[in-house]
Amino acid sequence: ILQLQGYQVLYALITQENTGSLRFHQRCGYEKRVLFPHCGFKSGRWLGVIWMEKRLKSVEIPTGVPLPWPVLRQDAQKFCDILYSLSLS
Repeated sequence: ILQLQGYQVLYALITQENTGSLRFHQRCGYEKRVLFPHCGFKSGRWLGVIWMEKRLKSVEIPTGVPLPWPVLRQDAQKFCDILYSLSLS
């Protein structure tokens, strides 16, 4: 969906101990870029935060702003195709 909207690079910030989320993002094509040690404070303790990146395509000079979600949603067939491709069944 984000690629259809015109985005080129996606980022995720995940606490270092959240191995399930790290594996999920790696399976989705994200790569680890940076570890920020002890910079996230959660549940009374400091955690490392990993910055992950996924490139949807080669980075180019944008020709416009990203396509707003309501505009993308107006194309019912494209929207259904996207949802079908995300189906877990």
